[in-house]
This record gives sequence, C-alpha cells and structure tokens, in this order.
Amino acid sequence: MSAILGGSDDGDTSIILRAELYNRLRDNRGLMLLSKDEEEFFQFNTPLSGLDALLAQSQEQMAAPSHTPLVKLLGITPSGLNASTEGEIAVYYDHIRAMQENLLRDPLDKLLKLVQLHLFGKVDDNITFDFVPLRQMSETELSTIRKSDTDRDVAYIQAGVVSAEEVRGRLAGEPGSGYNGIDVEDVPEMPDDGFSDGMNDGAEEDVGGQAAPKPEPAQDAEWDESKHPRAENGRFGGGSGEKQTKKPSKGETDLGSLFQTAISNSGGNAVYSDFAVIDGKTAGIVKAETGIDISGWRHSIGEADIRHILKKHGNEKRKTAVGSVPLLDRI
Repeated sequence: MSAILGGSDDGDTSIILRAELYNRLRDNRGLMLLSKDEEEFFQFNTPLSGLDALLAQSQEQMAAPSHTPLVKLLGITPSGLNASTEGEIAVYYDHIRAMQENLLRDPLDKLLKLVQLHLFGKVDDNITFDFVPLRQMSETELSTIRKSDTDRDVAYIQAGVVSAEEVRGRLAGEPGSGYNGIDVEDVPEMPDDGFSDGMNDGAEEDVGGQAAPKPEPAQDAEWDESKHPRAENGRFGGGSGEKQTKKPSKGETDLGSLFQTAISNSGGNAVYSDFAVIDGKTAGIVKAETGIDISGWRHSIGEADIRHILKKHGNEKRKTAVGSVPLLDRI
C-alpha cells in the first residue's frame, strides 16, 4: 500500500498478490500474515451495549402503524417488575371499538334495513345489533358484580325504593343475570319459615269438633309485656310503661295499631281474637266440606302471623301490583 502511494510500479503487483493470498487463506479462522519488520496490526472492538434497546424500539415502530400491542403482534411481553400489558390491550380494544362504530356501524345498519325490506317488506326499529365486546370478564369478576347487584337490590327493597316484582322484572330482562327469560308474573311461593299463613290457625279442632285455644308461648310468670313498651326498632324504651292504651272492643279492632304492635314486639306471639264473627257463607262451605259447624267462631291471628304476612306481602300501605288493594283491605 505504501509503494502504491509512493508511485512505485511494483506496488500494483504487490497489492494484487497480497489480496490473492488473503483470499486463499481467509477460511483459516484467526489467521493473518504480516511482515514483522514493516507491518503492524491493530484490533478495534465495537461494543454492542444498547443494541437490545435499539431492536426493541424498531419492533415498537413496526407495531405502531397497526395500533397493535407487541404482545399480540410479536408475542413480546414487557420486562420489569410487575410489568403488565393490560393497559396496552385496553387501549387496543378501545381503538377496535372506535373503528367498529365509525366505519362499520352505518354500513351494517343500512344493510340490516335492506334485508328487512327484502324479507318483511318493512323496517322494524326493534331489530338492532351490537358488536361483541372484545374483553370478556372472568367468572370470578361476574360473580362479584352479581353479588354487588344483589346487595343493592336487597337494600332498595328494604328501603321501599323498588319492589321485589320490579327487581324480578330486571333480572328477567337482563341477558347476563342468569335468570333471563323467566316469567315475571309467575312469582314462586315463599318458603315456610315456621310461621302460619292462615287467619284461623289460632284455633285448632279437637276430636269433638270444638275449637281449642292456641297455647301461649312459655314466658316468665311475672313478666308483663304491656309494662315494658318497645320502640319502633323493637328495643325497650325508658320508663316502666304503666300507661296502658285502650283495648279495642269486639268488632272494633284497630288493624293499624295491631300491626304496629306486632312489628314492635318482635319476640312476642300474642294471639288476637277480637275480630268479626265468621260469616254464614264461609261457615256453610266449611260445614259442607268437613261436616264441622263453625258458626259463631271468630277470626284470630297471632303476632308472628302478622310479621310473616308483612314480610311476604309488604306493609299495609303498599300496593303490590296494579289493581290490587292494600293489605288491610284484604283482612
């Protein structure tokens, strides 16, 4: 090389021979022939630190035009402690949803109307469509949401905001509730919790056909419930409660006060028999069916029965369905 630079005629021949020699020996790994007196060899190392970052950036540039996360396009997961791709996938799903609404909604809507005109001769606005969501919740997430909805419905029913029938209607019309398509009008019977549903269960028949009084629950012999009034929440209030309310006479039972007493006395089961005499038509039907004459008998009901009725049908001020009457009008 120095001879060529110096203008020597032998330089061209020397460098050609040198290149041919290197070409023949290039497969010998690590072999290099040098002139000890005239040549010197230098080795330069090129560091590759940061190459992985450059490759990762180039891969991101490949995925950027398609708005596709690396984990979906190339299967590359993020590195690092607690690294996750949920945010990238959520953005990707939002992008797909926006593309569906902006590019596909109108053409598909027109196509759906054309198909209806071809099949039915008219367009039914109730026939619609929606895109299937890309993200599907797991069974654990669905059960957690349903549990929260159940707690909310129970709180609303207890507060009187909505009725049980309205909640049943929502469950029947919600596709993911698990009760989609049930008959809203076919309300199941409430399970028996030990309380009586009948108005005449306070009187039982013996062998001779006579009514036997319903036994009182066991209580302290010296305990007088009337001397210990309770608040609306069922707890005892202050004072001895010596002041007595006027007991209604026969045929004049105040059902509102009776219901309020039964609710306040949550632990008692006193029996009230101060009701009107059973009418003759009812007595005749019972006698024809059972052979027992109940003429002159009076209706009776216990506090536990009243609480069970209120729990099952609601309070006396609420109407359970269109066309029904308040509970007090039924008694």
